[in-house]
Amino acid sequence: VDSDCPPDVLAVNAAGAALAISDVPFNGPIGCVRIGRIDGEFIVFPTTDQIAESDLDLIVAGHKGAISMVEAGAKEIDEASMVKALVFAHENIKLICEEFEKFAKKAGKPKREVIDESPDKKLVEEIMKAEAKTIESGLFDPDKAKRESAMDDVIREISAKYTEKYAGKEDILKQLGAAIDKAVKESLRKIVINEGKRPDGRGPNDIRPLEAVAGLLPKVHGSGLFTRGQTQVMTICTLGMPKDAQFADIMDQLDESAPSKRFMHFYNFPPYSVGEVRPLRGAGRREVVHGALAERALEAVVPLDQEDFPYTVHLISDCLESNGSTSMASVCGGTLAMMDAGIPISAPVAGIAMGLMSDGKKFQILTDIQGVEDFSGDMDFKVAGTRKGITALQLDTKLDGIPEKVLKDALTQAKDARFRVLDAIEAEIPKPRP
Repeated sequence: VDSDCPPDVLAVNAAGAALAISDVPFNGPIGCVRIGRIDGEFIVFPTTDQIAESDLDLIVAGHKGAISMVEAGAKEIDEASMVKALVFAHENIKLICEEFEKFAKKAGKPKREVIDESPDKKLVEEIMKAEAKTIESGLFDPDKAKRESAMDDVIREISAKYTEKYAGKEDILKQLGAAIDKAVKESLRKIVINEGKRPDGRGPNDIRPLEAVAGLLPKVHGSGLFTRGQTQVMTICTLGMPKDAQFADIMDQLDESAPSKRFMHFYNFPPYSVGEVRPLRGAGRREVVHGALAERALEAVVPLDQEDFPYTVHLISDCLESNGSTSMASVCGGTLAMMDAGIPISAPVAGIAMGLMSDGKKFQILTDIQGVEDFSGDMDFKVAGTRKGITALQLDTKLDGIPEKVLKDALTQAKDARFRVLDAIEAEIPKPRP
């Protein structure tokens, strides 16, 4: 690893190349690029110095057909420019995929046969058709706990009925559980896609009830409590001196004069937030990734380069209750806490999670997805930013890829939702305290 070329995107490409030539069944090849932007010009695979100068740090992975993963940090970039950056990234991904295809023809092994272990389609269709009303009776309730309890009862009822119906037919009984699960998910998807009706009764563009509270805790430097439906996050802000900055040996900062970290955001997801009992251990994947995403979203507005603001800023977000997108609630909680602490941020930042359900022809974009829509849906697209533009973005999808128009529409819908969340934050605390 040198100090000029970040190795992360190369790792994705190396994995894509290895899978392309292996005997592993793979709907690839896939490629990955990093995109920067300096003076309005896009750069593919920028160096570490160029990333520092760029107002965009965008990582995109995908295949020849479409984009499948996005992660970005930005300095308030507008939606139209972000779409152009994504299109530019995909053009370069296609070039990499073409090279991998040539490589696979020269060095590739024959692919293994795939054993299809998905439940029988006829059984799934039979359950969906015969039990449509029963399934629908349990799917729709604004309260997460009541809905989950009702769905458990529905699944038990259907399971008992079909266990009796197919008694002695072991081949069918073996796949009954998976078939019921698929039937429930497909029933929900069908209703959302065709009718635009969501499990809690909202329309596709609706956000759950919002509440923003700043300065709830009297003893800390700053605090923010942000609630969106049944998702609630408390963020605490503490100011430290310059010597409280974090020093770390990082692979892409081999230079000893690399700046220390003066802005930190940590995210905690205790088990009680989803009604679970499990031991509290060190930070897991969720804590690391969600903490980093919210940190990236907020860092763009913190005045770290100003001589009159030498402080170290430390944020901790605790999820008190979770039903979808606690990372974006942490962004909102972080904004409230920093303004409460009197940090002169350049603008409030808010975040929203967008979802998608598709039957291949029709694409239904959903604003402010909750847990059940994430599990049953095709996309989780988190967008954070100010009124001026985007500061962080993260996308993953279960589809082969997402068409450019759908990405554009999702960003437009997210912008409208972000402004509504910012309205709620600014109604509580319009600007940082003196």
